[in-house]
Amino acid sequence: MYAFESKTTLESKTIPGVSFTIRKMTDARRAKFRLQNADILAELTSKFEQRDAPGITDVAKHRAGLEIEIFLADKINPAWLSWGLISVSGVIADGADVTPANLADGPEELYNEIVGAIKTIAQMTEAEIKNLLSPTTSGLPVVGETSDTTAPDANGMAISEPETVVSISQS
Repeated sequence: MYAFESKTTLESKTIPGVSFTIRKMTDARRAKFRLQNADILAELTSKFEQRDAPGITDVAKHRAGLEIEIFLADKINPAWLSWGLISVSGVIADGADVTPANLADGPEELYNEIVGAIKTIAQMTEAEIKNLLSPTTSGLPVVGETSDTTAPDANGMAISEPETVVSISQS
């Protein structure tokens, strides 16, 4: 018999004695997360496109990067937290137990650690993030040789990027 655990409990590395339980990512959960956060993800895509637009000045590019960081902290990280955090134990803030609902009012280093753990457990690779942020593609055939990790660019040159695990936070 196969036993699957849909969640995992981790000990905090930043605050001794604190533990937290988070959901594990599955294809169904990833699809649901994307659907629930489609508007936020579309807005993030737009911000990346503005930052990477041809002819943008270095100052404008820097400002756009800062706006993306703020957007990630304000919209994306809370979405990850809402989706992935089940419980927190061993920490009190302002006289009350820290819970998923009030974690943002607790220790900042714990908040950042938990958001990072959720993203890591989700194991979204850079390629998956790019796919998440890209519009859907047509079923038209591609010119040139392809594999599951490479595809030709518009000039027919194969492009391949290493698949490293990263968070959705890019700057």
